[in-house]
This record gives sequence, C-alpha cells and structure tokens, in this order.
Amino acid sequence: DGTIADCSHRVPLVPDWDAFHEKCAEDKPIKPVVNWLVRTLDGLSGPEVPVGLFFLTGRPEKYRTVTTEWLRLKCGIVEHDDYGLIMRPNDDFTSDHELKPELFALACMPGGLVHEWGKIFDKTIDDQYVKDTGIFLEDRDRVVAAWRSLGYCCLQPQLQVPKSDQSLNEPLQLLPVQELSNQISG
Repeated sequence: DGTIADCSHRVPLVPDWDAFHEKCAEDKPIKPVVNWLVRTLDGLSGPEVPVGLFFLTGRPEKYRTVTTEWLRLKCGIVEHDDYGLIMRPNDDFTSDHELKPELFALACMPGGLVHEWGKIFDKTIDDQYVKDTGIFLEDRDRVVAAWRSLGYCCLQPQLQVPKSDQSLNEPLQLLPVQELSNQISG
C-alpha cells in the first residue's frame, strides 16, 4: 500500500483498517515502480545471480487472496513463481516500522520464507547477505528510517504531491523512473 499500489483513495477510511484493506482491490498500480521491479526480475535473475522478490506488507494475512490476485492482475506476477509474500498476522496492530523488521527477521530464520528461497540457489540468506545484496522499497518515512537504521539499503518511491493549482480530483503525477534509477546509482 503506497509503494507499488496507489492507496490514496483509501486513506480517508483510516483508522477503520478493515474498511481500508477491503478496498485494496481497487488500487491502481504505481506503474514506474511495478515496471522497474518486473524489468529487474526479468533482467537479472538466473542461477548465477539469484534475485528474489519478496513483498513485506502491513496488510493482515486475511487479505492474502485479494493481494495475490491484485499482483497477478495488475503486475502480471504470481505468488511462489515470481515472488514471496510476507504479511502481518491477523489482529496484530504493531506499528509498521517495528513489525516489518521483525517479520523479515523471522523470514530469514531457518524454515522462514526468505531462508528457504535461498536453498534453491545453495545460498544462505541471512541478515548480512541481505545487507550486502538486498534493496528494500518502502513509501513510509518511519519504515524507511527503520530499515536504514538497521543497515539495509532502502529506496523510497513516492507519489508526487499535487501542485497547489491542481484540482484535488486530478490524478497524482508519478515521479519519473529516472529519478528512482538515480537513487540506485547515486
């Protein structure tokens, strides 16, 4: 929500989190980010260079089906074939900047989703491996700060704030893909 999916139409529903999440199927993809992710997977992945795409979302587990269906329809990617999905446990209201690093740490432990993916490539995917090779994409400032404080590379794609002369009914403009690429090379 907010990194690859434009959830701005749902923000007025907060703090009714169930209502907020129930409308996620209506989100539009943030195309520059989705396109960049798909091109990265297509261009880099192979036996010599394992590239794993993992979505770590604050959405509760009960929204897994609608989330995977949205990713299939809007991004053309399929869970287990193209990516792994790590979701918030139902009824867990831990702040996202605390929860996401905890969930990721669990996924890197033996038996966890990230750790098990590494076995396919005879790699041990642990905290240091991810710090050396991984990139997190995150839209929320406090989560970006959390990842960076733990020593991870974290890029922050964001929707651009409308200019004051634009109507609030007009769609938000997206930052150019080149700006995201500059973050990577810079």
